[in-house]
Amino acid sequence: IDALLPTSRFTQDAVRRLSAGRIPMAVVPPAGDRLGQGPSRPTILERSHRSGALELLFIGNLTPIKGLDHLLESLSRLPSAMWRLTVAGSLSADRKHTRAIRSFISDRGMGAQVRLLDSLGGDHLRALLTVAQVFVMPFAHESFGIAALEAMAFGLPVIGSAGGGVREFVRHAENGFLVSARDPAAVRRHIEEFHRNRDRLAAMGRAALTTFSAHPTWERSMNRGCEFLEGLAAATHPHA
Repeated sequence: IDALLPTSRFTQDAVRRLSAGRIPMAVVPPAGDRLGQGPSRPTILERSHRSGALELLFIGNLTPIKGLDHLLESLSRLPSAMWRLTVAGSLSADRKHTRAIRSFISDRGMGAQVRLLDSLGGDHLRALLTVAQVFVMPFAHESFGIAALEAMAFGLPVIGSAGGGVREFVRHAENGFLVSARDPAAVRRHIEEFHRNRDRLAAMGRAALTTFSAHPTWERSMNRGCEFLEGLAAATHPHA
């Protein structure tokens, strides 16, 4: 490998440890604007103060690396009137894992609270992101976390993992919360706080939208990638 374009500093640091720093790299983060931008700030305020159970959204294939099983375990310990969860992602990527998820939901009597959808296209995802109130993937091992960034474009605060790439744009207690895998109770604390304090939910939703708006565009990221590759080529073949 002559060089790498990792999507996050998290991945860059992992490669440096494996390669003893010998591989040239430049971080080129995705833009996260595939689904466009969602509600206005007044709409985020109105959505946040919608009464009843919090509408939680999880976007990811049902595979162990996404951590849906651990999320459901945490949610099962909360009052049923406090939350509802919609899951959008492939149900066939790991059929054994999907069966285990369905069994857990059934055994815990969570069928009325958890909706498992399959992989969805852009229009359907936009609809889910528009009505959801919180994006939750706290136990996913993500090298970047594109779904979380796309959710922030719709003004959703993120409850994400402290151990992956999302920590580069999710700022704890500002536009979301970062959760350690060793502290599953933190998920419940944060959901309880959002349910109780809708003003804070709205403020963090607006902060999430601000973060997305300041995130590098595809043009900016690709320019950085091209400049890095062109510079590398010039250094390797100076007379070409």
